Amino acid sequence: MAVSVFAWLRKYLTVEPVMLLYMTGAFLQFPIQQQLVYQKICLQKYNDTVLCSNISAYDAEEKFVETKASAYLLYLNIANVIPSVMVLFFLGSWTDKFGRKTAMVLPSFGALLSATNLIIQSTYIYAALPYLFIGSIVSGLTGGYACVLMTTYTYITDITDSTTRTWRIGILEAMTGLGATIGSAVGGVMVDNLGFMPVFALYLVLNAVSIVYVVLWLKETVQKNPGSVQDQAYDSAGGKITGLLNIENVKMWGRVICKPRKNRGRAHILLLLFGFFLSIMVYMGWSDIGFLFVKYQLGSQWSSTMYGAFVAVGGVLVFVGLSVFLPLMSRCLSDTKLGQVGMLSRAANNIMLAFTTTVWMLFLAPVVGMLSGFGAASMRSLLSKEVEATEKGALFSVVSSVEVLSQLLASVLFNNLYPATLSFFPGFCFILMGASLIIPMVILQWLEVDIKRTRSYSTLQEEGNELDGSSDTRPSADVHDAHQSPAHQHVELDI
Repeated sequence: MAVSVFAWLRKYLTVEPVMLLYMTGAFLQFPIQQQLVYQKICLQKYNDTVLCSNISAYDAEEKFVETKASAYLLYLNIANVIPSVMVLFFLGSWTDKFGRKTAMVLPSFGALLSATNLIIQSTYIYAALPYLFIGSIVSGLTGGYACVLMTTYTYITDITDSTTRTWRIGILEAMTGLGATIGSAVGGVMVDNLGFMPVFALYLVLNAVSIVYVVLWLKETVQKNPGSVQDQAYDSAGGKITGLLNIENVKMWGRVICKPRKNRGRAHILLLLFGFFLSIMVYMGWSDIGFLFVKYQLGSQWSSTMYGAFVAVGGVLVFVGLSVFLPLMSRCLSDTKLGQVGMLSRAANNIMLAFTTTVWMLFLAPVVGMLSGFGAASMRSLLSKEVEATEKGALFSVVSSVEVLSQLLASVLFNNLYPATLSFFPGFCFILMGASLIIPMVILQWLEVDIKRTRSYSTLQEEGNELDGSSDTRPSADVHDAHQSPAHQHVELDI
């Protein structure tokens, strides 16, 4: 019995804890880092703990601190995102040759260094603000959030087939929401009762646990030939570094998008990436302006406790949608239909928020948005089915780069658009977000029609070949995998 339970855990418990631990740490650390920046700016400018503990009572001082803090937070974000995207240019294709596990632990090592820097900065509160850039840059150079996305989603596609991939990706998406809910809730309570240092210490511990889990529990999915002299050379530290810095990795990053593919595969990839970009922008747009909008709309009905409960309810409902309803609905709906359901749910959520004036309306919005996580999960799954096994790392490095860049663009766009529309209709941004999701819905509908058409054409061609007494000379996917270099074959588990 114990053996069968262990075997079941090895089969189904894979990268989900990695995503949960990293995202819990990220959402634990990020809002508290924002508070640390505010505190350091205020104390270093006014050197008055009484004023800084109640700065909302001092309009001029509050405006100064908020303006400077907003600029610093934007620069810290850029200092993290730009290096992480540059690293993915090389790292994505590299994992297709050297394996996923090494790249998977890199972001957590960066987070350990970043957490150490934050502990020091919270201890020496009067230390210069630019020292905070050390943690952001180091985290970016080790891949950061983008690398976690790339390696975990690639790993899932390695160990699943087309029948189980969508719901397994959905479970992984659910870990992001669950981690965000836990991290946000725990971080706020800890900083109010214990201060900055214990929060950043917990952030460090979570990433240390993640490293240990990856090293000791996960199996490598990129298998190598132990008898290969070339692979023995590559397994050395020098060989891995040389392989990482190879310019061919960057070329593969572009090639996975641009190379011609049969049955309009290249067009599918480009359109799915565009639809994915829009859906992530909508999600991050809410994250950037949601707090300000809810506080403005509800006025005296608003409280920090109520808003925290609202965020927690939304996170739990999306988690339930992805972990319960997606596996059930994937049995009877195609990936494209699941994606459209997700987009429709997200659009309805945004439109309801746009007209929110009471607390009950606010809490109804997450209910209609329960299935909103389907969109990203289905598009990741569809993208993975358009490429070969040896291109998955490169593909998901592109997807992760699109995701983090869309987050940055959404922050700039909606933080400027929201104040401009506040005077005539505060909910305008949410209407715009909901309307923009029509585009990925149309893309998914066209994709479904085109996939059915190409499949029908392929079936007719095969039947014609059989009538002519000839066989299709094109190699199948199975034959292609069989002809891969034995040094770099991927494990595909039917789970």
